[in-house]
Amino acid sequence: SQMGKIWDLNDKRNQDTLYHRFYREPQEFCTMCESRSHNSRCNLHDVFGWVPRDPWEFSDRTVEGPLGIGRQTPGCADQSGHGYQLLECHLDGETGDPCEIPVASFYPIEFARDVELQTPQFRTTQENIAHWVTTEHVPKYGRPVCVMGAMYHDIRIGDIDGSAEPDEARFISNLREFFRLLQPACAHIIWITPNAPNTEDYPQKTPLVRRWNDLVEGMIRTEFSDVIRGENGVPVPFATIIDHFEASIDGPHDDNAHMSRDYASKVANLLVELIRRKANERKGVLVGDGVEAEV
Repeated sequence: SQMGKIWDLNDKRNQDTLYHRFYREPQEFCTMCESRSHNSRCNLHDVFGWVPRDPWEFSDRTVEGPLGIGRQTPGCADQSGHGYQLLECHLDGETGDPCEIPVASFYPIEFARDVELQTPQFRTTQENIAHWVTTEHVPKYGRPVCVMGAMYHDIRIGDIDGSAEPDEARFISNLREFFRLLQPACAHIIWITPNAPNTEDYPQKTPLVRRWNDLVEGMIRTEFSDVIRGENGVPVPFATIIDHFEASIDGPHDDNAHMSRDYASKVANLLVELIRRKANERKGVLVGDGVEAEV
């Protein structure tokens, strides 16, 4: 699994970075915060109070995830050990002391497009999460900064029997649609490039990841480079890219997909500062695992 390295709340590497600064710290210093968590790979709807789609629609493995257990069992994710962590803190001071520091929610979304979270209204996880942020989060806290990353799981989409080539066109199409879904929800998107693998023994090979990173950068620069106005009228682009791919090639890995704790913490510290700078329209920020926030 490549999902949620920096944002994996069960990973000790991350206790002193994003998780601590944007999730634990606000609960220690802000008096009016409400947190909700769900750490099981199944019953994903519970944390949002959603009703699952009936009848359930199984994924089309040629175009979307999930591909494993999540496809076999409705309402479950392919990967275990990655949980939803939702945090809401009052910012206006009307119901208590306002929270003066950024806060974050963590969404372990595994693919650029998947059907792990289905509701009667929307079929895909991406539609449901974007709609929830737009209708539930934004009216109360404003449009958040959204941190995204995806790729490692998507490389296996379409490879039904182990012989198909990774479908880069499908990945870019799915990711483009997710970006568009998030445009009404996010004040700014920070894209984290996936790191290089430690070996070439799996489908996620270094030349392929490099090429897909280049394709994503091209898409962002040509289709999502519109300038928006910040709180002080300063023009800023809608999306920012943190590209650490080349550095990760020779960087220390814990396994084939995940970087070491020290490496991950350094990238996370860089991201912390970028989030603080980009959250210029409101104090609350939204940090997603994803699609899969990879570093």
